[in-house]
Amino acid sequence: MGTGYEVSPLHRIAYLDTAAMERQQMAAPTPKNDAGEQYVIDLLTGFPGAGAGGKPKVIIGAPVFRYPATDAVIPWRDRLAAKYRGQLGEALTWDEGSDFEDGDDVATSADVMLRYVTALVDEGGPGALPRLVGTGRPPQADLERTLTRAEQRGYTGHYPQLLLVEQYWLPFRRDMIIEEADWEGHPGRFGSVSNLLREVTEVRALIRRADPKIVRWTVDDDAPEHVLDAAWQASETVYRLAKLAVAHHLPLWCTT
Repeated sequence: MGTGYEVSPLHRIAYLDTAAMERQQMAAPTPKNDAGEQYVIDLLTGFPGAGAGGKPKVIIGAPVFRYPATDAVIPWRDRLAAKYRGQLGEALTWDEGSDFEDGDDVATSADVMLRYVTALVDEGGPGALPRLVGTGRPPQADLERTLTRAEQRGYTGHYPQLLLVEQYWLPFRRDMIIEEADWEGHPGRFGSVSNLLREVTEVRALIRRADPKIVRWTVDDDAPEHVLDAAWQASETVYRLAKLAVAHHLPLWCTT
């Protein structure tokens, strides 16, 4: 599984429409395996139970996606712009009609390591990084405690855009996070893409200082096993796309 980062207008966000896939499955004949037994289709992959040799025999239907409506996104953005104009010190706007789109996936494990490494620096300073050189993924309990403490520090930390925002960064310059429902009414946090770029640039410099050989890991390599290597690899994608988002004055968003 991967985490997808994308620079584009928000109406280009693709959501997996599981409700439509359920309807599609209900309308299809119930499949059977080689023994004549019925089985359930995995809605996310489209693969049924295993046939001979453990290989799927058929795929019923295909993933179905839905997209936000432009006429829902623009009024939502304009309401936020009016409400937060004083705090932002600028008009919150971007070209929702733009056809620009660029994105890439990172390994979810690498994305988590980027946030973990950032949380350690946030808590203990750059001196926390040299001892991570060559070390593997931390125990899950340690990982969760570190990220929980980062959440509890809230905006008093140095890297709120990396540690507190999970999905959306909008093109405004003020270092703040807007906590509001999105255009579909779901609670969310909306950060600043220019400040995300500043934070990830700083974290990358600290990682490179701790381990100069880190630059050998690129987005084209398999997910590294070591903490700093994985964090660096994920940061390559976040850094590249945050730069593009700032240059094109567009949102950066991610999906898992």
